[in-house]
Amino acid sequence: MIYIAAAQLLLIAFLLYDKGRERDHYAQVAADLTQQARDERLILLRRDVTPDLQALIEMNAKLCQRLQAPVNAVNEHLQGLPTPPSPPPVDMNDDEAVWESREVLAEKLMAMETGV
Repeated sequence: MIYIAAAQLLLIAFLLYDKGRERDHYAQVAADLTQQARDERLILLRRDVTPDLQALIEMNAKLCQRLQAPVNAVNEHLQGLPTPPSPPPVDMNDDEAVWESREVLAEKLMAMETGV
């Protein structure tokens, strides 16, 4: 009976210790992301003097991606893998481009349904 109680106490102690380590890990990840955001903000402030438009566009896209998909930003930070670029936008004023992309989408859906 005493052994069971001791085993339960050890298990509870381990779970509390593991929970604390997990909390510390996520706090470190959040601190790293915060520092990265500060660094990017400083870059933006420095760019006000001599703007490099391509770098600003890339940084803006990265910040927007972080806001829209924070899980991907955390995974990119933890794994060090860049997020794959999104496909180019379709010009909605060009009817051929819109219909062509609809046709491609329809072909892909048909291939998925038929399993070909």
